[in-house]
Amino acid sequence: KTLRNRYHAWKRFREYLLATRGIVWPTKAGDLINYATEMHQEGIGKSFLGSLQASLTVLESAGKVQQSDWLSADPLWVSFMKSLEAEVTEAAPPPQEAPMYSVAMVVALELAVGNPDLDMFSRFISWVALLMTWTSMRCDDAQHLDVESVSLSAVGFRAVLVKTKTTGPDKRHRAVTVFVSRRIGLTGVDWLGIGCWLLEQEGFNYPREYLVMDQNVQTGTLRQAPMAPYRLALTIRSVLSTLEAPTKVAGQWVPRPGVPLMPAGLQGFHKGHSPRNFLTSLSAICGYSREERDFLGRWGLPKGSEGYTRTSRQLVQRQQEAANQMILEGKPAAYVEGELLDSFKRHVEQEGGDGDEVRRAHDIWADEGGVSTLGGTFPVVVPGMDPVASAADLEEIPEPPAPAGARGKYFITISGRNGLRRLHLDRACHVKAHKCQHVRFLDRAAAVS
Repeated sequence: KTLRNRYHAWKRFREYLLATRGIVWPTKAGDLINYATEMHQEGIGKSFLGSLQASLTVLESAGKVQQSDWLSADPLWVSFMKSLEAEVTEAAPPPQEAPMYSVAMVVALELAVGNPDLDMFSRFISWVALLMTWTSMRCDDAQHLDVESVSLSAVGFRAVLVKTKTTGPDKRHRAVTVFVSRRIGLTGVDWLGIGCWLLEQEGFNYPREYLVMDQNVQTGTLRQAPMAPYRLALTIRSVLSTLEAPTKVAGQWVPRPGVPLMPAGLQGFHKGHSPRNFLTSLSAICGYSREERDFLGRWGLPKGSEGYTRTSRQLVQRQQEAANQMILEGKPAAYVEGELLDSFKRHVEQEGGDGDEVRRAHDIWADEGGVSTLGGTFPVVVPGMDPVASAADLEEIPEPPAPAGARGKYFITISGRNGLRRLHLDRACHVKAHKCQHVRFLDRAAAVS
């Protein structure tokens, strides 16, 4: 058991190193400090640092690393660890806002979704990152999105979150819905439509109450189980690290071959919460009030039992379209990324990289009459054949949709150890069918032999 615990503690750190620096072993105390700091912001238990330190010590000893080179004994790391342990024990982690995505990152993600030469999973993860950006979702929110509730119409995209920090089967608000206007886009790529098409492809088109399936890191094969939220954040970083800087050629956005948008020094800069800050920040610049912006991240749930109001979709999509128009045309206000790009430059220089080159790769703005714009007239997305919007597209769904097909309304879990059976109401119980090994679905509750 002890070795198993050491393995799991190290595996998570190794995945972090691969996603942020492209390495499998820490080269400096800063790698440990950056990882521990980020995990602290996500929320860690008292045993986290001890497990990480024990795993590092075991591997350094087993690998016959010279004791003078042991990172586990580095004074900087040991001092930081003691300080953080005291903070974990005595107080909650201080709030720290994750750095935003740049507009160039959003443009590059759209190009990746529309690139048929990329593998399907990379395109899918790019779509998930865009969806999180325009709906202000966390990774944990995305992994509670009911794929069977997804719909796309002439009005836009909608899907049900069966659980968030403030909603769920055991909360007053059992579910909320996320929306994206059908007209959202910066490049002309129909990323919403392509993403919904990807959901219908083999390997992606099975019923589930989470968005992203797990992937074997070594083989790249997918399995029908949810990817842990922390791994989703790392997977998004890995995809971001492969993006090439976008540029405009003859009025069309294309990648610049051989010019990385996210070089090694920038891969670890953005966090799992970074997509969540994009739309809310732009909405504030457009002049929307705090109460209106609260609808974007579903922080503004009314206190009544009716959930969202009928106008929730209109409030969300109006802000999405205003932010989109501001980027493209500089209206109703101008969006200036100077400070954000300067923070990119400083971080890369601290990591020993070329900050000026990174800043140039992300600065894709055109100057039109003294106003920074991306160029183009909103909307630039011209979808193909869309179904006609139904009345349901115009109002919120307070509860998840009833299950359809052979899945059944109820399910029974069967203990592999003693055969004990328990009855659950599908989608309304905190127990999830996809997390159980032995499950039997029923259409109605009755005596079962």
